[in-house]
Amino acid sequence: NKTGRLAADKAYNLTRNNVPIREYCGSICCRNGKYFATEPKMSQTANPVSTCDANMSPCPSDSKKVGIYHSHPDRDQNKYPENDFSY
Repeated sequence: NKTGRLAADKAYNLTRNNVPIREYCGSICCRNGKYFATEPKMSQTANPVSTCDANMSPCPSDSKKVGIYHSHPDRDQNKYPENDFSY
């Protein structure tokens, strides 16, 4: 899904461009048949135990949460493999 891919790309770039490296995550929402992602939020802990709660970036009340996305810290600094991100 294009919305999920764009959100995952944004989270990935935030993870790579910020120190300490932390995970970023958010929600994928649907309103009137249109999908969108919330702004990514940073995990509250740094590596090696970096976990992010997508509920920190909830969908607006007039929409429905249909998924989540998050980055994976400590991956190769090059672009991630196609199967190595979640959305």
